[in-house]
Amino acid sequence: MSYDQLHLEGTPGCIYLRKSRKDIQAEREALEMGRPFDTLARHQEILMDLVKKYKINVVDVFTEVVSGEFIAEREEFQKALQNVDDGKYRWVAVVDEDRLGRGNKIDQGRIEKAFKDSGTLIVTPHKIVDMDDEADELYMDYKGMGARYEYKQTKKRLSGGRRKSAAEGKFMGARPNYGYLRGIDLKTEYPELIKTYADKAADIENLRLYPHPIEADVVKLIYRSVLNNIGIRTICKMLTGTYLTPSGGKNWARSTITHIVKKKVYKGWIVFGENKHIKQEDGSYLVKPAKPGQAIQNQKAHIPLVSDEEWEAAQKVLAGHTTVSVNSGKQLSNVFAGMLRCGFCGLTMTYQPRYKGTRAPRYTCTNPHCKENRSIVSEKIEQSVLENLELKYLSLNSDPNKEKKSTGKGSIDLFDNKLTSIKDELAVVESQLNEQFDLLERKVYTIELFMQRQNATMERKAALEQELQSIQGAVESRKEKDRLNHQFAPLLASIIQKFRSYDSVEDMNLLLKTVIDEIHYIKPRSAQLHADFTIDVVWKQ
Repeated sequence: MSYDQLHLEGTPGCIYLRKSRKDIQAEREALEMGRPFDTLARHQEILMDLVKKYKINVVDVFTEVVSGEFIAEREEFQKALQNVDDGKYRWVAVVDEDRLGRGNKIDQGRIEKAFKDSGTLIVTPHKIVDMDDEADELYMDYKGMGARYEYKQTKKRLSGGRRKSAAEGKFMGARPNYGYLRGIDLKTEYPELIKTYADKAADIENLRLYPHPIEADVVKLIYRSVLNNIGIRTICKMLTGTYLTPSGGKNWARSTITHIVKKKVYKGWIVFGENKHIKQEDGSYLVKPAKPGQAIQNQKAHIPLVSDEEWEAAQKVLAGHTTVSVNSGKQLSNVFAGMLRCGFCGLTMTYQPRYKGTRAPRYTCTNPHCKENRSIVSEKIEQSVLENLELKYLSLNSDPNKEKKSTGKGSIDLFDNKLTSIKDELAVVESQLNEQFDLLERKVYTIELFMQRQNATMERKAALEQELQSIQGAVESRKEKDRLNHQFAPLLASIIQKFRSYDSVEDMNLLLKTVIDEIHYIKPRSAQLHADFTIDVVWKQ
């Protein structure tokens, strides 16, 4: 794997130096011939060239004074390996991979596992080894293939069988997703439902998913609520105490709702191999996302609980999109759809064109657990929203310093000056790093002094880069805010003019959502029928 793909610059790691038996023999022969040399000094020089080339940060240097065959015989390597296990390093530099260990299979397996689980790279003069890369892993296994290779092939065949089953649409997990049953569980727990899905029990596939008679309705309710722009917290309150959670508890959490909404299984998909499960020495599992393209998907695996369109719409709602879902063949009749909410419970107010037989359309809170708000004639809400739009427009245009405030040019100039200053400092830091390497090469710095100076410089560089990124984000955020502020007043004027007389409810709804986030309506039931009501408009500005 290439260096450019691994983004090593500035990452921490260590150098591991160890003589092989051949090195010890070569030193003896050179000494006898009157040309003595120090193998470890040569190796350190080679590895420091790599450090300079990749601009990486040396945290530790481990020099092994013994040439032990086993890990237990090498104290310095034990320290390095422990740091690898702890995730302290991004890389370990050695002159050759076999310097890490050429002992028995147990030691070799332990070394490979440590590097693979922690994602630590092995940096050598001729290759960068990434144990997450299959080719590199096989490369490291080359000399000890034998039985370990056969074991690997066995696991691969088993995994291949599971992947094949998943590709056929079968569920390969230990426990089905909330809202579904495996066929084998359907036949034993709900035999009365067999006729719903098949002519006879033998036609029910054991590992196929089928809708749960109770939980499936809960999942559908969750999706309907999300598509009606009901908040996740409100959905949790609605379900708590009425339905058991996936784990069997009573209190629904926001993360549970979000997890259900995001799962593709509810639109009939089976997705297998999205994550890697790495077994730890204590028996627990470390979960990591698999690489792109490794997951198996079957898009028509079982009966979906929601359509593809509903699932996609729900993802947009979660991502902050506010487009309202309308049943096919129907037109939107509620101009405040997705915006008007009960000021007591937070649920979206329901538009009723024929409220209790009257001719005047009304808005009402239909939450059975909320009995605080009175209904309101839609015309009154429209008039109140129009007044708020006009007041907002007047407030923007009555401020003589509006243009000056909206541009915020002074702040952006300050940001630009700061960015220039940071970039100049980064250039100085890069120059210092290069100078430190030069001083090391000229033997002015010892390796210890070099590491001390380099670590301090790297920390300064990381702090500057973080500050640079933060300011660049602030500049973009300010420019976007200024752009919106500059457009807000003209947009309000256009909406006010169109709102006084509009033909398309859907178009007007989308227009209002460009300036309004939410409208909170309050008229307590204790108030008189013709008493005033209040609305609180939450603007997008």
